[in-house]
Amino acid sequence: MTATATATATATGSPTGVTFLSSGQVVPNVLTTITICDPRGAAVAQGYDIALGAATPLRWNTSNAAVNGIAHSTLLGQQLESFTPDSSGLNVLQFLRGSNVKEVRYGGQFRNRKHKLGDIVFSNPVFVGAPSSLNLSPSYLGFAAAHSGRPGTLYVGGNDGMLHAFDAATGNERFAFIPKGVYGNLINLVSPYYNAQHRFFVDGSPISADVQFTDLSWHTLLLGTEGAGGNDVFALDVTDPSTLTTESAVAAAALWDFTDGDMGNTFGSPYAVNTVLGNVVIVANGYNSPQGKPFLYALNSQTGAVLAKIDLCAAVATACNLIIANGLSSPNAVNSGGQAGGAANLVYAGDL
Repeated sequence: MTATATATATATGSPTGVTFLSSGQVVPNVLTTITICDPRGAAVAQGYDIALGAATPLRWNTSNAAVNGIAHSTLLGQQLESFTPDSSGLNVLQFLRGSNVKEVRYGGQFRNRKHKLGDIVFSNPVFVGAPSSLNLSPSYLGFAAAHSGRPGTLYVGGNDGMLHAFDAATGNERFAFIPKGVYGNLINLVSPYYNAQHRFFVDGSPISADVQFTDLSWHTLLLGTEGAGGNDVFALDVTDPSTLTTESAVAAAALWDFTDGDMGNTFGSPYAVNTVLGNVVIVANGYNSPQGKPFLYALNSQTGAVLAKIDLCAAVATACNLIIANGLSSPNAVNSGGQAGGAANLVYAGDL
């Protein structure tokens, strides 16, 4: 079991009529705001790397060093080179970022797009404005006061492989993020026949939560899942979205990306809660897991490290029929004494 952080980050400003590729070529009608997968000319970071402690900008590294960006020597780079009609990873990456110069209508091999933003199906958007928790501790009240003017942002997952962040006042995209769990399917987006072979990517509904880190500082996390698109749960620090304007800033905001061999499709939403262990993120393993059994995880909200993993069939021997596939839905946690500010000690989640 590993708690891996993988994310691609992109920061963007207002959509404009043109954007510039790394070659300096002008591309008309390209949306210039996407994060984490370097979509549409926005600041993008991909794949959170534990060794680097951050995500990587979604840029093709022609030196093949793979330290700053994507290259033939990286897993994502090799996956982006697997489209036989055009095996240029750079071309595929630029298409994901929003370039249309290699689309069929312009003489290329990639599918024609009317819109750069992918379809949004089952991902419900979440609005994040000023901090508004019921926590009345002095430290939290100070945090809330310091960010009372935080600009409102809408976060939603798209089936273009990205979690998108939109300025709630203008509708402009701030940035986008590509979690590692969808890397293997990104290449399908370039196929001219994709519309007849639709896939899900970041199709889960994100949530937000204010959590306290080990240094006692407060942060607002955006917790996302992939629904039918993958088996990951990821976290971004969106405490101040106005600062997420560069790829390096978005990359640094990617805190972790978690999956495990017993995770299924993450249809449910994670739940951030205060416990005797501190602020943790409760995660259910979802549906269609390898063993078809329900598992519950408690993750460190700051690092994604696993604090607990519970095999519910093993914990309650009579609770499961191992002949029938099972899985766990969205969890919720409460304090059994009914104390609103008390540490949670009971977790509820439905199974199949």
